[in-house]
Amino acid sequence: MTDPSTPLRSAQDATVKHTGWMSYANGKRYELVMQEILTQRYPDSKIIYCAGDDPKAVDYEIEGVMIEIKGSKRRVIGKHRKAFQFLIQSCAKGPHTPSDVTLLLCVDHADDMAVFVIPSARIADCKCITISSEPRRYAGKYAPYLECWEYLDDCIKSARSDMANESELHFGDTVYNKYFGIGVIQQIRNVGHGYEYWVKFERTAIWMRADELKVEQSAKETTR
Repeated sequence: MTDPSTPLRSAQDATVKHTGWMSYANGKRYELVMQEILTQRYPDSKIIYCAGDDPKAVDYEIEGVMIEIKGSKRRVIGKHRKAFQFLIQSCAKGPHTPSDVTLLLCVDHADDMAVFVIPSARIADCKCITISSEPRRYAGKYAPYLECWEYLDDCIKSARSDMANESELHFGDTVYNKYFGIGVIQQIRNVGHGYEYWVKFERTAIWMRADELKVEQSAKETTR
């Protein structure tokens, strides 16, 4: 993995006068670090960055699962006590786009990071979460969620299964398009009026509608 100290340190070294902008800049860098972690963990899934410049938007989507990223460095809080602290709800932001999973990224040193994988419904009423010690020694109520990637794995599998059951094409189907040739469906998303399919072709990968694709058997007949 790329040394995470690089993006984080750049935010600290920048000449930023407004503390709100500093918080925004740090948040963006935590998101980039987390994107690299997610890309390595889910190499076969399309990871969509949703937030852009909208602070109210959820950060990432993986196969229909909405993911919120929160990051914190270990710092002095209260009476000289070092801890990680995450702002979950902000009155200044107003209503936030709902997420399914919240990832709390704890950064202690350049090479020491830990992630709490928490169901967003579990912390829906929280304004702030404090991890009061080094994450691997932490024994508080969120301890069971430390590196609990199985939960996010299950969410993605469930979302993939639900969409596959409802849609006319399925994850893993081999399909044909007259412009791109034969490809494989790697992701399905619900766009409200139907489904779109992320298809990996030999030379490209692209979102397509069902009417732009034919299943492999029909494709073979078409190309005879």
